[in-house]
Amino acid sequence: MQIKIFNQNQLSILRNINPLLKEYKIPRMVLHEIGYILEFEKASDNDYVTLFLNPLLNDLIEILDRLHLYTEEVEYSENNFHTIEVKGKKHPMKKKRI
Repeated sequence: MQIKIFNQNQLSILRNINPLLKEYKIPRMVLHEIGYILEFEKASDNDYVTLFLNPLLNDLIEILDRLHLYTEEVEYSENNFHTIEVKGKKHPMKKKRI
């Protein structure tokens, strides 16, 4: 499962419903990083941040497959992918997640 966030308004809605997500509750540090990316690193209105709720390899091919994009359609660089390591053991979203 994945969530695409295009602007600060969508992030605000996600922050408001986050307590209701139970086992898929998103850690606060991840929401903060998404806000930073949207505010300072977004280049155009077509850019968005995708949050993957299921684990995946940190591999470009798997990421593009999950987004249903072809490699030829996407212009990317290594700094377009932000890996956020989440530590903790109490919550299921924090166990062995990156």
